[in-house]
Amino acid sequence: MAFVPLYFLGVSINILSLAGIALACGELVDAAIVVVEQTYKKLELYQRSGEPFSYEAVILEAVREVARPTFFALLVIAIAFLPVLVLEGQEGKLFRPLVYAKSFALLAAAILTLTLDPALRVLLVRRPLSHQDNCSPIRRLGNWLLGGALRRDDQHPIMGPLMRLYDPILRWTLRRKWLVITGAAAIVLLTIPVALRIGSELMPRVEEGSLLYMPSTMPGISIGEAQRLLSTTDTILRRFPEVDHVLGKAGRADTATDPAPLSMLETIVVLKPQSEWRKRDVWYSWAPEWMRPMFRPMTSDHIPEEELVAEMNEALNVPGVSNSWTMPIRGRIEMLTTGIRTPVGLKVQGNDLNEIQQIGHQIEAILGNVPGTRSVFAERTGEGFFLDVAWNRSALAQNGLSVEDAQNALSTAVGGDNVSTVIDGRARYPIDVRYCATSVPISMRWARYSSRFRGSNRFRFLNLPRFAPTPVRR
Repeated sequence: MAFVPLYFLGVSINILSLAGIALACGELVDAAIVVVEQTYKKLELYQRSGEPFSYEAVILEAVREVARPTFFALLVIAIAFLPVLVLEGQEGKLFRPLVYAKSFALLAAAILTLTLDPALRVLLVRRPLSHQDNCSPIRRLGNWLLGGALRRDDQHPIMGPLMRLYDPILRWTLRRKWLVITGAAAIVLLTIPVALRIGSELMPRVEEGSLLYMPSTMPGISIGEAQRLLSTTDTILRRFPEVDHVLGKAGRADTATDPAPLSMLETIVVLKPQSEWRKRDVWYSWAPEWMRPMFRPMTSDHIPEEELVAEMNEALNVPGVSNSWTMPIRGRIEMLTTGIRTPVGLKVQGNDLNEIQQIGHQIEAILGNVPGTRSVFAERTGEGFFLDVAWNRSALAQNGLSVEDAQNALSTAVGGDNVSTVIDGRARYPIDVRYCATSVPISMRWARYSSRFRGSNRFRFLNLPRFAPTPVRR
């Protein structure tokens, strides 16, 4: 019944809507249990009195007595989740299906408790033979197969032992009520420090079986240095016995969705199954090996993932590198939603890049001293190595060239250009052409190119610009 309104609201059956129904399972049967208990006690009292009575009338009277409090109890439980509907953004889209499913399930339970449950009570309650003298044999057989006999609580095979066990405990509690109340209050007070240390988070941490290691360096790192740094970090990570294999990346792919500079490396660390991780001492270390599987669901005897990440972070303490640890799926989602590649980040907005960078440096120095901080890095958006080119416009004009033509030629010479594509089955490989990079200073390389093509007007402009390969701070 709960799925019908979900269909008209356009809510799909997903893990969160099913979680709402799972959360409501306890409340769904509570109302029916109250009605059943009330009906059972009423019928028991009438049977013990020995007076004739109508089963339908007794069941209807019992339902009337508990219908209103039962319905309002379910209504209160449903209303308690309604504030979740005012959440906006990611939280609202995430938890609204849960609230809808739980609320509609409770509403359906309240309706069935007041309609279907009494009808089943009339059908399934076994009646004494004295009340069935005029019944047909088929009716008697159905009553014997579907019905259940009414027994006193102390004579019931399940409730009887439980009541005999509970009775002395209840009497001892009532005699020492102040001691019990004081002990309960003391236990609540002892749990306060533990509750304050647990912490809170919107989404629970889910171990994906792999880690995403993203170190950041200062801007201006060369391709060769980035490759050496990536190879070094990958080699260190492979030494851990919990690591299956490591996949590292420097730079960015040929896509606009991955604008990663060379100063930000990415390494995916695929872990082995946790059963193959190193062992640690726990409270049941004394137990033999055949007993330990019973205690592992409560406390794992392998090192936790947080401890493994701490050991990796300590091993990767490279000067000039700020480490960042997350998980592949979670890291991508956080970067898409917040634009920050770490679980915790701080954005500084303004119209002056220099002032923003100064504030970032101050925040980096302050947050680095906060207890629990593993690493802090402020992005240097206004720093880096730039090459300024000053074109000789008079010489360009004498050769009939525009500044745009010169800049395109320079861009092709230094950065290269895709001139064709190699087709290998379903794979496509672009052919990029540019000038060969050597160890000769750039000004000398341009002079060499200009002297080589001095007789050609097409390349004569190559000796025109003046280069200033100096670090620039915006």
